[in-house]
Amino acid sequence: MISFHRCLIALLGAILISASESEEPKPSAAPLVPPVLVTTIAGISVGKADMHDSDVTDRFGPGYYVEAGGHCGGRYYTNPKQTLTFYIELGVDRIVDMVEITEGLHIPVEIDVDSIARIIYRGGRERAWAIPKDLPLPKAVTPKLGDSVEIDAGLELGMSPDELLRILGPPTSDKTTDEQHTIRYETNYEKDPRVRLDYSATFTFTKGRLTGLNLYDGE
Repeated sequence: MISFHRCLIALLGAILISASESEEPKPSAAPLVPPVLVTTIAGISVGKADMHDSDVTDRFGPGYYVEAGGHCGGRYYTNPKQTLTFYIELGVDRIVDMVEITEGLHIPVEIDVDSIARIIYRGGRERAWAIPKDLPLPKAVTPKLGDSVEIDAGLELGMSPDELLRILGPPTSDKTTDEQHTIRYETNYEKDPRVRLDYSATFTFTKGRLTGLNLYDGE
C-alpha cells in the first residue's frame, strides 16, 4: 500500500512538472509607468511648472502665434531650410503643456479673405496671389532651430521602431495602418510621480522612420 501511494505521488509530480515546462512564456506587457519618461525636445519640456511661454520665446523668438492652441494658444517654428516644424502649446498660466516636432513644413496658413480682396481691387488680378505680410511662414522661421533637434534619451528623427522600443521598452499602444505606424506611451500623476497631470508620448513612423513626436503633460 505504501509503495502504491509513493508511485501515485511520483506520477502526479511528473505530470505537474511536465505541464509547467510546456507552458509558453507570456509576452511582456507594458509597465504601469514608462521606464524612460521623454519630456524634452530642443530644450523645451512638458510637465515642468517653471517652463513658461517666456522660456520658449527667449530661446526661439515669438514664432507664429495661434490662439486656437491649448488654453493659452500655441507657437509654430521652422528651421531656415523649412525641413522641420516645431510646435509648442500653452496651458493654464502659460505653462508649456505640449511640444511636437515633425519632419516637413506643417504650419497652418490662415489667409484673410478681405485682405486678398483688397489686393485684387488695388493691384489688379495679376496681384491676386501676392503674399500678405501677416502670413505665418516668415514669422515662424528661426535660425535658432537647427536641421536636427536634441530629444531626451538620445532619440532622434529617422530612427526605426525597433530602435525606439529598445530604448523605451514596451509601449501602452502600438498601431499600424497602411501609411503610418504609431507607438504611444501613457501615464498620469497618480501612477508616476514624475508626471504633472496626464502624460502621453506619441511617436509617428512613416515608411519605418520616426517622422514625428508629440509630448503632452497637462489637463
